[in-house]
Amino acid sequence: MRKQLLILILPSILVLSCQKNQHDAEVPKSNPVTDYFPTTAGSSWTYAISDGDGGSNGNFTVTATNEHIQKDGRAFAVLSGGSILPNAGLKTYIYKTADQYKTYYTIVHDELTGIDFDIPILLNRRILNKDTSYYISGTDPSKPPAWQVVLKDIKQDYQDFTVKGVTYKNCLVTIVDILKRNEDTASMYYGTYQVYYTSTLTFAPNVGLIETALYGKIFSLVSSDIKP
Repeated sequence: MRKQLLILILPSILVLSCQKNQHDAEVPKSNPVTDYFPTTAGSSWTYAISDGDGGSNGNFTVTATNEHIQKDGRAFAVLSGGSILPNAGLKTYIYKTADQYKTYYTIVHDELTGIDFDIPILLNRRILNKDTSYYISGTDPSKPPAWQVVLKDIKQDYQDFTVKGVTYKNCLVTIVDILKRNEDTASMYYGTYQVYYTSTLTFAPNVGLIETALYGKIFSLVSSDIKP
């Protein structure tokens, strides 16, 4: 009788064990804890540039450097070789908060006003689970804020994306709208905030930015060399 009971119980234990393992395997999918933009010096990313019609505009490579710049008590890592985020110039600046679910920032420079300000480009949607909007004041604090930054998440969960034939797991997508206040008193839109530019950013864990659409161009990751 004991032998028969043992025979009956063992398959149940095996089934439960398999179910537990399957569930455990899904945990990273639903709640991965990882770095969505490694910035170790020497890491590099090569992007192909194309327009909305699929036309090619060549490749360029961005490399993480040992350089850091300080802003508001925070040290931004510096990537050289090109602008892959919504900021001008030949460098990209990345800051990541120290908490487990990091918030990623970049520095945006507006040539017209000469103002540098940092905006979040990737938030933890598991915590916020909502769009984020805030205002940034101009040089004169007595005037209405000069900018409005709106972050939207078009994917409310971690997704798999294929870029240039490579599939990346647990990706996160953010849309960043930068709106500027219309200061033209003769304009019918005076005092309203109008879209200055929009950029769509797709991040893959332990890889970084795999695709971005900015100013009518699409930057797609061709290859990467991530240093530990």
